[in-house]
Amino acid sequence: WNCTRLTSIPKLSGKPYTIEYCFSGCANLSEPDLSGLDFSNTVNISRAFYQARNWAQDVDMSAAPIILASYAYSGSKIDRIPNINYSKIENSTSMFEGCNSLTSVILDLPNALTINGVFRNCSYLEEAHFTGLEYCNNIQGLFYNCQRLVTVSGLNCSNVYSLFNTFDTCIALVNIDGLFNLGEGVSSNTTFSVSALQS
Repeated sequence: WNCTRLTSIPKLSGKPYTIEYCFSGCANLSEPDLSGLDFSNTVNISRAFYQARNWAQDVDMSAAPIILASYAYSGSKIDRIPNINYSKIENSTSMFEGCNSLTSVILDLPNALTINGVFRNCSYLEEAHFTGLEYCNNIQGLFYNCQRLVTVSGLNCSNVYSLFNTFDTCIALVNIDGLFNLGEGVSSNTTFSVSALQS
């Protein structure tokens, strides 16, 4: 954590339960060999690669039963959604915040309760497509300051209690397709333009 001058590490092995903060702030670490790690018991990857600014490696965690993933890749150089198991994730707060190499994403989060700030400050993100958000109730700041974002689809959330800053500064946004259930069973069917958002 915060080993800012670290450029390489020996090959790691083991079966971690959590990798929280593991490579956080390791700004000069880029391609460590993690092939010896068995992620089949890993439930927490929060801040694992946070601000690891040279990190572009897609570590295969497709078998990991991840539940906590807040800030996991925030500030890293990944250019696509990583190959991890998203099916059990409940908290993905700011998971990809500031990942400026992302341009188009497809994300399936069937058990997510909160996705607030997931793509905040992703400056080059142009389109985002979601599936499986029926349990999500927090989308605050989801696309805050995504100034190149044009299209969002599949944003179907139940019992959302706030849209605060969800699309703030999304100046290129044209279409949002989805269904928001705004608490108390109040439903808002949303396919609208930026002008509708601003009115």
